[in-house]
Amino acid sequence: MARDYDQALLDYGRVVSDPTLVDWIDPEVEKANLAAYALFKTAVVNLIQNQLDLAQATFDQLADTYPPGTKGHAYVKLAVAFQAAYPAGGVSSGCAAAQKYAVDHPDQVLLPLGSAVYGYANRDVSPQDICPWE
Repeated sequence: MARDYDQALLDYGRVVSDPTLVDWIDPEVEKANLAAYALFKTAVVNLIQNQLDLAQATFDQLADTYPPGTKGHAYVKLAVAFQAAYPAGGVSSGCAAAQKYAVDHPDQVLLPLGSAVYGYANRDVSPQDICPWE
């Protein structure tokens, strides 16, 4: 896997805050899910880059922006699973927990990112895609 983390952070940031990305069928739902997932991945990349404070701030932003009952909250729960496992074995343990959460909750985590929402020309997201770092 290519490791251009700086570009990844720029791309994730665009998903969260660039208002010109407007090609949505259901903007409220899709933007929330994509932005929440982008925040999750931003936090993980921050951990990989040993920016622990920035990672925690991003996890906090994710939780604050998507409280229970809102669209995107499934990715807060994904982040909680990651964070619970992270102390035991770092990013690889966190990713394993996030992948398990995705397997256990595919309709909330995987489906909103795949072809069922964005059309058959887009690939489906697998649990491995959710957090690919081992």
